[in-house]
Amino acid sequence: MPDTRGVFPRLTGGEHLELAARLHEASDWEGRAADLIDRLALEEVADLPAGAYSHGQSRRLSMAMALVAAPPLLLVDEPFDGVDPDGVDTITELLIEARAAGAAVVLTTHLLDAAVIADDVAVFQHHHLSGPHPTQDLLREHGTLKAAWSRLANP
Repeated sequence: MPDTRGVFPRLTGGEHLELAARLHEASDWEGRAADLIDRLALEEVADLPAGAYSHGQSRRLSMAMALVAAPPLLLVDEPFDGVDPDGVDTITELLIEARAAGAAVVLTTHLLDAAVIADDVAVFQHHHLSGPHPTQDLLREHGTLKAAWSRLANP
């Protein structure tokens, strides 16, 4: 799931999901696509060209495209950018479900609260990488990921 420019303006939401599924040679994707459209609150716009979508709707569609083929590896860049709180909750649930189904999820985010779903956290700031660190160890040692980030980003 790219951070920006993840959708084609002339394709509908449904066409995006079909394209993503066919590129991944996924079978039986239609039911999953319908479920993702419903869960990501895209029913009202699924038949419209994506060029008419709001930024948040485009992000939700990008998430659906990433998940429709149930890939074993998800690379997700800033999935919460421009998404309303309900959408953030839904995307978080979908990522947790993908992990539970066996997918490896690599998530980049500026929202430290969202990173608590990760097994490991790495902080990259000012050309310095700290990590990976087990998330549960950071929470146990620092209480929050924000406090851990402050410590890791400024050693």
